[in-house]
Amino acid sequence: MLHKEVLRPRQRIGKKSVLLALLLTCWLASTTRPAFASGVFANTSYNAAMTLANGMVDTPMTVAFDGTNYWAVNGGTSNSVEEQEYAATGVSVGTFNPGMDFRSDFTVGSTLYAKTFSGNVVYRQTSPGVFSSYVTLSNTPPSQSGLIIYQNQYAVLNGTAGTVSFYNLSGAATTTLTLQGFGTLSGETNTYEIATDGTYLYTYDYSGNILSAWNSSGVRVGETTLNGVSGSTYGFSIANGMAWVYSSTSNAFTGFAAVGSASSSLALPEPTFAWLLLPSLGAGMLYRRRTGSDTRAH
Repeated sequence: MLHKEVLRPRQRIGKKSVLLALLLTCWLASTTRPAFASGVFANTSYNAAMTLANGMVDTPMTVAFDGTNYWAVNGGTSNSVEEQEYAATGVSVGTFNPGMDFRSDFTVGSTLYAKTFSGNVVYRQTSPGVFSSYVTLSNTPPSQSGLIIYQNQYAVLNGTAGTVSFYNLSGAATTTLTLQGFGTLSGETNTYEIATDGTYLYTYDYSGNILSAWNSSGVRVGETTLNGVSGSTYGFSIANGMAWVYSSTSNAFTGFAAVGSASSSLALPEPTFAWLLLPSLGAGMLYRRRTGSDTRAH
């Protein structure tokens, strides 16, 4: 009888402590911003990791990497230097005049491809500075938009509508993907370029230097800020595991190691939430120790 009278009140106190701690944990979890608030990105902002000094004129567009060298292209003119080659270290090794008004370049393996202004032809580089027609798309994408390869399809962004149009490798139009919430960032609808690391699609808001990641369902799954660059509505791409932005301040393509480090699952517990569980775990352990001591003492 003495054993029951001492043990039961302490058990009730312990249970109340655990319940209160759990309630506190839930409340804090609902009001605290997760540590990985930037979604699939490892950091909420990034500093420059590399630069490619621009030796072209007019409007620098995009950067591609063929496994050995970087290739940058220029738009706004077709009668000057419109292509530049760099070593993997970032040192310029040559400039070329293909006679093309580029809007994007990209690689498949070691082969470089490109799209030009107001056209529906995908071009392939056959030697440095020399391109030939490769595929004709079944319709004409927005004239200013770049083009990439994503999941074995050509992809083009319509920034005004917030949609991505896809074409199979023969050039036939297939599907259209709506980017949900695209345009909520102030300069997003002025964007012409889309990029990919093979897993996610990416867009860049030049007005706020914000890089966004999108999954294959068109859901924005991350945002991060690229520090120290200023530009216009062109000059964004992804190459060699980096996001590249042309910065008019430094007249250089600036690379950020912000891609290729995305998490494979967004369902993993956030570190902030894990720390919030400690009060509950501590209370539970204290409860077990106290009730266990009571049992042994009596």
